[in-house]
Amino acid sequence: MGQKYYFGTIGSTGTSTGPHGHFYVKDLASNKYIDPGTIKSRLTGFRVGEKEIPLITTNQQGQLDLNPAAGLTLTSKYGPRARPTAGASTFHQGWDLAGPEGTQLKYVSDGGTYAPKQNQGGYGNLGTFITPDQRYEIGVGHLKDLGQQAAGARSTAPKPTATTPSSDAALEMLKSLFSGAQKPEEKQQNLAEQLLGQTLGDLLTGAAKRKASAFDPYEGYTIDASVLDQFA
Repeated sequence: MGQKYYFGTIGSTGTSTGPHGHFYVKDLASNKYIDPGTIKSRLTGFRVGEKEIPLITTNQQGQLDLNPAAGLTLTSKYGPRARPTAGASTFHQGWDLAGPEGTQLKYVSDGGTYAPKQNQGGYGNLGTFITPDQRYEIGVGHLKDLGQQAAGARSTAPKPTATTPSSDAALEMLKSLFSGAQKPEEKQQNLAEQLLGQTLGDLLTGAAKRKASAFDPYEGYTIDASVLDQFA
């Protein structure tokens, strides 16, 4: 589950005709606004109200769409429009979603940065979020109040790592292997330690397979035949 960022609450600050949020998505590379209807996936992180209902859901056709259960109504789409009130734009660069004043907005994401911006002209109080990949800015204007500056590191799945036996376990295995050797115990211990050092070195360098054919751990030692018969 991603980190949860508090955007603020629905309001009517700035140039507004009533309580609503102006939702936009901006491409940071081109600094241009994108029609939210063509990139709804960037709005899927929004949670609405105290019950944190997803703003975007999947409809019966398997497509992303506004979630009626969220309680926000689309009142103005992206694109040309008649000026709704003095000071408003005639080309709308986002979506206006109307709802009860004070409705909470949160955003869930696997990393990213939220920044509150007060009194941003026509936007009024503006909450902004930079996506973890630094490609998009997601904003909501006309908010009544704002959350606090917050950033989170993007989490990644842990990378699989090779495991090697502990030195103690490897030593015990080698001791057991040479328990039937007809050499003094001290030499068996030395041989085990030498083999352990070489085996662990091969594991770390990735050369174990290349050396296996050339290395004879039994060279110069006599093995009791009765020990080998146990594995026949």
